[in-house]
Amino acid sequence: MKSSIDQHLAQVTADAQQTIKIDKSWGQGRTIFGGIGAAIAVQTMDNQIDDERLLRSLNVNYIGPLEGDKDINLSCEKLRQGKNVSQFLVTLKQEGKTALVAQGCYGLDRKSKYVLTNTDEHNQAKPDRKMFIPPIPKIVPKFLQHFDLSLQKGKFFNNPEQPIELHGWCRFKKKPEKISNAHLVALFDCWPPTLLQLVKLPAPANTMSWNIEFIHPSHQGYENNWFAFQAVADHFHNGYGTESSKIWDKQGRLIAVAQQHVTLFA
Repeated sequence: MKSSIDQHLAQVTADAQQTIKIDKSWGQGRTIFGGIGAAIAVQTMDNQIDDERLLRSLNVNYIGPLEGDKDINLSCEKLRQGKNVSQFLVTLKQEGKTALVAQGCYGLDRKSKYVLTNTDEHNQAKPDRKMFIPPIPKIVPKFLQHFDLSLQKGKFFNNPEQPIELHGWCRFKKKPEKISNAHLVALFDCWPPTLLQLVKLPAPANTMSWNIEFIHPSHQGYENNWFAFQAVADHFHNGYGTESSKIWDKQGRLIAVAQQHVTLFA
């Protein structure tokens, strides 16, 4: 059965120990889409927050595969609860093996006389239906059936141009009730690694670690509209590489920046 992002997030409670399932429609090769695993972890942390603390940063390590339609055991540990900042550690396990570990940092707004405003702009044209990513069997991962992607620059593989970049727009195909931290994390991860553009044909690639810093964490004004995405490959050597990415809302506000460490099997 195909379940939406909202249906999966609704499984998650505030319990420190719990068990959920993610259906196979969110598959990506031999595992489930890493973005929904990270989203589940974030929802687990969000459920621990009972004041105005906002998610400021997130670190995710992808350790092993998670199979769809099988029990996933979640554990959430509050590492510290300070006056202004809380930190949590969430672990996802399957059949006793650790598959994903995520650490999130939440903080209250603080009064300060200092302000430094980010002015990064994406300057992308409006989404073009002609550039939507079609569901090509055995090439496009299953999980992309839950998203609309409109490519503006770059390719998914076999692109000799330098620098290696990927620009486009993304949104959920089925409109969520609201856009939360967990939704944003899933959206941010729905694009393939830019490093795949190095290879002539599709090849396996895994994200090892992912760090997100939230520039505009309040979610005020977010709707299920298009979000602009841009990524650039920083380097690749001996099978490992890094890439940097940014995501903006439709109003042009930079929401978050990320750094991703990827291994490419080619």
